[in-house]
Amino acid sequence: MGTVTKELGIENHLEDRVTGAVLWRKKYHDTYESTVWIYKIPREFNYDILYKTMLRDVVKELKTHFQE
Repeated sequence: MGTVTKELGIENHLEDRVTGAVLWRKKYHDTYESTVWIYKIPREFNYDILYKTMLRDVVKELKTHFQE
């Protein structure tokens, strides 16, 4: 028995192409932890799950930021 920890960090930003001004920027970081048993080994990579979770947060942040 043991544990596996995987981390993913990304930074997103929106930039005005004409002026180069950054309109929005945010860093995201998430961790996936799983218990490993000799007979039940988790998927090797779970970055897709972490990324999908982060993208939901990005959409919420953008809606909030640009509603103001």
